[in-house]
Amino acid sequence: MTKTKKTPGISKRTSGASRKTSGTAEKPSGIPKMILGTAMKTPVTPKKTSGTPKKTSGTYGKRTWQEYWRQQDAWTVRELAFLCCGWNPSTRGIPDPTAFNEALDMVMRAVRVHVLPIIDDLAWPATRYERIHYEIPAFKLSQAIRWAAKKFPDRFPYVVDEKPLDTRERTTLQLIIAALARHAKLDLTEPKTINMVIKELKVIGEARDRKTISTHLEAVSRCWTRSK
Repeated sequence: MTKTKKTPGISKRTSGASRKTSGTAEKPSGIPKMILGTAMKTPVTPKKTSGTPKKTSGTYGKRTWQEYWRQQDAWTVRELAFLCCGWNPSTRGIPDPTAFNEALDMVMRAVRVHVLPIIDDLAWPATRYERIHYEIPAFKLSQAIRWAAKKFPDRFPYVVDEKPLDTRERTTLQLIIAALARHAKLDLTEPKTINMVIKELKVIGEARDRKTISTHLEAVSRCWTRSK
């Protein structure tokens, strides 16, 4: 009696209830369970979202990058140079090396001649990385804005927030200055007093020319004379 050779792929029948094994290939184990079964027969259609795509705001939340940098405690020299060029300091790389070097040169020149004050009492010494990558010196925002807004009026993103004094406020300030000068026994019209004021204003980065200082000191003297 000749034995019949079993052909691979044909399901084996068992006694009792009929039980068929699937003739299809074994379900691949690498496919996630959620797409097996009926999902294998019916293509999954991506869910549509209504309206325009929601924009992600990155590290700034709902703020613009200008608002973000305006709220920092201080700016490094690199950050200030970027802002002077009108760029976001978070930008990777340097968009225009020539413009950056020009802004950096102006900042460092102002620092060197004491026109732009720096924060010289840092909590710890500057590191080598900070020196290489222009992370020092650091600047107070109010002083940096006052300087940069004049030097780069077309590109710098901030303006000096100054409110004009009314007549009463101006008179009060002039009287206070005159009283302090009188207590210190200073004659506001003398050249040595004017020279002293010029020197002290340079130290804090608020340099003014002699004519401007002389005019204001004369106004203070007149205000004191009228009040007598």
